[in-house]
Amino acid sequence: GRRQAALQSTGSANAEGRITVSDGFASEALKNALAERDEILSSRITAGEVDKESVLHVAVTPRQNTSPRQVAEHVDTLVTNLAALTGQNLRAYISIHTGLRAKLARDNTRVH
Repeated sequence: GRRQAALQSTGSANAEGRITVSDGFASEALKNALAERDEILSSRITAGEVDKESVLHVAVTPRQNTSPRQVAEHVDTLVTNLAALTGQNLRAYISIHTGLRAKLARDNTRVH
């Protein structure tokens, strides 16, 4: 079945029409912004509801030895900027993952 978008903002109608911002837009905007960072290997953004409030879940896999605090601050800045752009109070939680992919993608600058 169909599900209603967890994040959806519909502006007022004017001469040009009506603008609707959905969770797909928020997801793609954040994913594209994170893809520009070399220290981010992958990201996944989903929208859902927690206690009947719309929430974005931003899951990020950074390169090994990347500061989790810097990654979280960067994601927080992106979400804040997106909220200002859309005029919505976006709530988000951030998951920072490590694992095999981060270890395999590390810089091999060590001299053997």
